[in-house]
Amino acid sequence: SQYSLGKCYESGLGIEQDFNQAIKYYEEAYKQKHSRAMYAYGMCFYNGSGTTMDFNKATKIFKEAADLGNYDAMNCLGECHAKGLGLYTDYIEAKKLFETAAEHDNARAQCNLGDCYFFGRGVQIDYGMAIMWYKAAAINGDAQAQYSLGECFENGYGIEKNADKAVILYRKAAEQRNARAQYKLGDFFCYGKNVRQDFEQAVRYFHASAEQGYAEAQYALGKCYMYGKGTGGNPFNAVEWFNYAAEQGHEKAMYRLGDCYFYGFGTSQNFALAAQMYRKSAEKLYAPAELALAKCYEHGYGVEKNETLAAQYREHAKTDQHLSHSHSFGNCNYKNI
Repeated sequence: SQYSLGKCYESGLGIEQDFNQAIKYYEEAYKQKHSRAMYAYGMCFYNGSGTTMDFNKATKIFKEAADLGNYDAMNCLGECHAKGLGLYTDYIEAKKLFETAAEHDNARAQCNLGDCYFFGRGVQIDYGMAIMWYKAAAINGDAQAQYSLGECFENGYGIEKNADKAVILYRKAAEQRNARAQYKLGDFFCYGKNVRQDFEQAVRYFHASAEQGYAEAQYALGKCYMYGKGTGGNPFNAVEWFNYAAEQGHEKAMYRLGDCYFYGFGTSQNFALAAQMYRKSAEKLYAPAELALAKCYEHGYGVEKNETLAAQYREHAKTDQHLSHSHSFGNCNYKNI
């Protein structure tokens, strides 16, 4: 069928992948009111696959498919309402759509409905209901639900804490390439939380998550390369991963990148770039960066000396609610290079 051909072109199954051809076949099937093709056609506009991204058109198509009983489309329509994509933001309407699709065993909608109850979106917060729907979605193989349920078990949200169950759920989600679960397991192995400490395993999970663009994992992987935990140490790779995370606005990565420029670690020493990175991190109220920037202004490292600004940044750091002690990493201290 035209829908099947579209799927082949989209996935590259038995034929060279071609999104332009895929959308052509989806469009033909869409005209014939093929509900799965309608959903796939809407996703092309939602993701910008083979065409220009257009949320307004995507939501129109999702609505048509949902009216024909396609629950994947119904879930996506709910997500558009929740995120305000192509539609006005309406958590109550989103929750209704998720609920209908969830009751028809749509795993993604079950997870989204769990989120509604967990965060109080369109409904009163109810951890018990959130866990019920997370469990349903997790059983149906939804990776995000497995991760969210793992968090509930880890932290005792609406359920008795159970670290073993949390690890099992994170592993299941990580096997499906859930970036947050991969990062979480990396963190567990790095610090020996609920598992035996294993830096090589930590790096493996951090790397898998970082490759998917998860900033926390990119930052953590940079630290592994900086301190040689599970990597043998590589200052150039440390700078590379700190930079990836910094580009996403990760304040700690910006601060670490500033340190790299300041001390010439994995890159050429450059006080001006160091001060620039410290400033970007300080703008996010990260106290260590505020203190580092104060030092730059005090001594004229990369900036013109200015005792007044130095004092202001030191004061900001003292009063900043995010001020925290440096964390240990194995036998190393993050503040030392």
